[in-house]
Amino acid sequence: MKICKCGGAVLHPAPQAPSRGKVNESIFLDVSAYGRRDAKETGLPAIYRTHTPGVISETVVSDFAEEAIAALEKLGHNVYTTIYAPKQRQNNKKWTKLLQKRNVVFRPVDRQRQDGWTGEEIDDEIIAAVRHLWSKKHVQFFALLTRDNGYLNIIQDTLSQGHRVIVLAEENCRTVLNRHAEVGALVMAIQREHDHGCRVQAVLHADGSGSVRQCKLQETLQETSEHTAAALMQFFQELGYRQDSGYLVQSATKFWFENTMGDLTVFPQCLALQTVYDATLLHGSHSFKKYKNDLAFLSPVTSRSGSKVKARAEYGSMSAKAVFCGGGPFMLRDSTELTSEVLRRLGYLDAGLNSDMSEAMVAFVNRPDNKHVLRKRDMLPSKLDRRQDVDDKLRAAFLSNCTKGFWQLPATDLEIHRLLHQQNLLTSTTAHRQVALQAMQKYAEREGLPVRKTYNLNALQIMHHVNGNPTKTGWIDFQ
Repeated sequence: MKICKCGGAVLHPAPQAPSRGKVNESIFLDVSAYGRRDAKETGLPAIYRTHTPGVISETVVSDFAEEAIAALEKLGHNVYTTIYAPKQRQNNKKWTKLLQKRNVVFRPVDRQRQDGWTGEEIDDEIIAAVRHLWSKKHVQFFALLTRDNGYLNIIQDTLSQGHRVIVLAEENCRTVLNRHAEVGALVMAIQREHDHGCRVQAVLHADGSGSVRQCKLQETLQETSEHTAAALMQFFQELGYRQDSGYLVQSATKFWFENTMGDLTVFPQCLALQTVYDATLLHGSHSFKKYKNDLAFLSPVTSRSGSKVKARAEYGSMSAKAVFCGGGPFMLRDSTELTSEVLRRLGYLDAGLNSDMSEAMVAFVNRPDNKHVLRKRDMLPSKLDRRQDVDDKLRAAFLSNCTKGFWQLPATDLEIHRLLHQQNLLTSTTAHRQVALQAMQKYAEREGLPVRKTYNLNALQIMHHVNGNPTKTGWIDFQ
């Protein structure tokens, strides 16, 4: 796919400039994708959505929304924005500037289950709004700012109605841009505002283990070029390491490992892709092993919490900090025990206070980042699922190329110990974990929560219970 330069963004294919006046536009900005998820409608209406607590960067969401609006205005469009979000978001100071802009309207979304957001409420509002606007003659364009393919069906339906659609995404979201271009949408790549370099590297070793290291500031990292990405896609498809979609870093790491080519720096991922690309120039695809769909590449991450300023100074970015504190990537060969093996490596399952497999799976899927990834890939367990069903879904997710391989570790002890100490159930915030488990079980019984067997699940359940954020997603359980 060739992408043409267009001001501060790039657009494919190059649009025809409006011949008379400005074109009215309806934009849907899925900002839920930025760290957690949000969506926005701008154009003759623009839609913006946000719901998940903590992980999403409110500043990033606002900045990208404004960049998208500005890019469309440069093309000659009248852009109107309607922000769909929980009503509490309108009081967020970081959104004040955006909400005060001309032609920006806030629409609160309050439809919520008693046990929290499912994650789809705002998507439903956006889809309904798009369909409503199909019949409005003054709306000549629809636009979507996103980081995934979650709205692909409504985009296709809108195109089939004879409307034109522009999809905007960060320049590194190549699969998203390509997929929407394939169905007939115009695509615009917004240049990323890079973090202050990167001070972290993660290495996958030849034996499947991994490590992380801090390094000198890498300020000159370049995003993988369109030419390099296209060449890698074709190369991986010939050998079976890539199907029609998926993250290139997954294909690259599995190819490198399967062909026993030594250590590979997998973060920042542009280093991995360039290393693999350089190797392909020296050999034809005929000299390499074909993929048997039997590898799981995983990179543990911690939550992106704490001071951004400190994280940037020490690691280069919040993402780099999460990777570094995750301890390093690893590769596993598929087996019937893959799910339990992954959960052990990530710290959800052990021979001590977390020895129950069912509870380990519940804890894993309820960590916010993990839940989000699984939901977007239609792999999230439901209450009707049995233990084996959940095991199968997680096994498929770990083997899939449709995730980056980032999976969130259990939370640290500090928050739950502080809460129990405040509730006079622990005498110290540094209490032994066995003592803390007994305290958590007492707290759960007192609050009417299920009393769990394991440390991780009790801690996660209690912190979810006390989380007062009205936009937290609902609790996931199964039979």
